[in-house]
Amino acid sequence: PTESRVVRHSFRLYHFRRPHRCFVCKQLVYNQGSACEVCRYICHRKCESQ
Repeated sequence: PTESRVVRHSFRLYHFRRPHRCFVCKQLVYNQGSACEVCRYICHRKCESQ
């Protein structure tokens, strides 16, 4: 049987040296945003809860 488990993101404030694409809204994240410590999911702080 295939086992699946839900892993929640563990976001922390991150300062980016170059712009990155937000995985939620697809807009660019400049200077600072959120990055998951587990999977490196990147998003704006305002997009974390979506």
